[in-house]
Amino acid sequence: MKTFLLTLILVAVFCIAVQADDWPYGIHGIGPRVGVTSDPDQLRFGGQIDLGDIAPNLMLVPNLEIGVGDDITTTAPTMDLDYRFRSDFEAWAPYVGAGVGPIFYSPRFGNDHTNLGVYVQGGIAKQMSSISPGRFFMEMRAGVANSPDVALTLGWTFGR
Repeated sequence: MKTFLLTLILVAVFCIAVQADDWPYGIHGIGPRVGVTSDPDQLRFGGQIDLGDIAPNLMLVPNLEIGVGDDITTTAPTMDLDYRFRSDFEAWAPYVGAGVGPIFYSPRFGNDHTNLGVYVQGGIAKQMSSISPGRFFMEMRAGVANSPDVALTLGWTFGR
């Protein structure tokens, strides 16, 4: 059932992207992300790819985070879909969204297992300088199903 739900969501996102010929879709940047989570209490690090707008102000941002701590290692590739309330990042641009993806749990003692994590999130992002298209962001995620309760993340996206 989890695999079916993930496949359905990815197909829906792909269909939206195919319809979005007028928007600047493509790789717009990559960058690191770091943060903390609760339950499990972990330090997380990873990266994301900004795939641009698939519709006006609707960003597709896949990411990968690896968490360490609480006697467990987690690996979480996530597909985020975020709606930003401003069309540019020259000033602080708030956004809200959701993410879905598998979370691979590798406990120090015990059996590995996988869950399908679902998140809701919100954050703010701002262009780093007037001559650089890269941006800085701060984000908070709340786990909806099978995911850490709360995640706080800082990140940077470098690119066009």
